[in-house]
Amino acid sequence: MKKTALILSVIIGSGVAIISALPLAWIGPHVVPAHMAQNARFHGTIWQGQADMAFGKSRAPLTFKTSPAKLLTGREFLDFSVQNSGFNLQGLAGFKTAKDVQIDVAIAQLPLLDPRIRGLHGDIKAQVTQAKFGSKCKTIEGQAETDFMQANEATWFWQGPKLAGPLLCDEGDIVIDMRGQSVWDGNKQDISAQLRFKADGVYTVNMRVETKDKRAAVVLGFYGFEPDGIQFVLSETGRWY
Repeated sequence: MKKTALILSVIIGSGVAIISALPLAWIGPHVVPAHMAQNARFHGTIWQGQADMAFGKSRAPLTFKTSPAKLLTGREFLDFSVQNSGFNLQGLAGFKTAKDVQIDVAIAQLPLLDPRIRGLHGDIKAQVTQAKFGSKCKTIEGQAETDFMQANEATWFWQGPKLAGPLLCDEGDIVIDMRGQSVWDGNKQDISAQLRFKADGVYTVNMRVETKDKRAAVVLGFYGFEPDGIQFVLSETGRWY
């Protein structure tokens, strides 16, 4: 029995050593989404490594460390982070799960094709408490906020409120449902915005702005909002990758 146990220990130990030394370059392209893996460069092993990928309009290293103990228990075993100018991401992930994810992105870094967004300021921040994914979003709990409507006062000569609200899953889509209120130059303002992201790369935006400020009407008209009484409405569809 002792000899059998010793042989098994040697076999298991050898297997763990071999697996832990597997180059990330072998595994990474099969784990990272295809549109991100095309031009990615992988370094290190599957236990500790780095993937140099495109995030927003620039490249940044995604570094990670795997916990073998958590991997065996099925908990979130991957501790990852991305540190880049205007794009910061960190959290824990497992097999189709994530938790304690922090995201801080400068709007100027987003790979958006819309020329109206170029040169604008502001950040988008999100905290994901926990999430589960299959081929689509299953469950997600978290909050998101943006100062986009505040940060461009110098460009617009008008300022909207900070927007904030929950993250959730709806029919497999990731949905950000935000709202904000403010008083600008004596005018009460109420803004609601819903962003829906589909797994196939399609997004939809539905925004409603209620304000009597005439400067807001000029700004919102430029961005495609349609007037509806004292409200302005925007509905658009595009691709987020």
